[in-house]
Amino acid sequence: MAAASLYGNPENIVCIKVHGMKFAKPVTKGDIITLSARVVYAGKTSLTVYGKVSKYDDDEILVDGFVTFVCVDQEGRKIPHNIVLPEPENDEQRILRETAKALR
Repeated sequence: MAAASLYGNPENIVCIKVHGMKFAKPVTKGDIITLSARVVYAGKTSLTVYGKVSKYDDDEILVDGFVTFVCVDQEGRKIPHNIVLPEPENDEQRILRETAKALR
């Protein structure tokens, strides 16, 4: 969803890799959770999204991971997306970008 909403053409976005999900703690019955995702790296044709799950009233991460998508044309060939992300504003954003870049 994060990649498709940024690109604007969800029919031209395909998932090429789930880089793994780290399950740090279980979610228990009755927990209210928050799921957030954002694009942290933009290559020429790819977008890498970082997603995490945390408890609603707590910043502790329960599950997190990266997923990479690629933009394609109607025939399934890679196409440039022309998205330029702003520079990271803090250490967390820098670390996420460098981690996503290293996954390539």
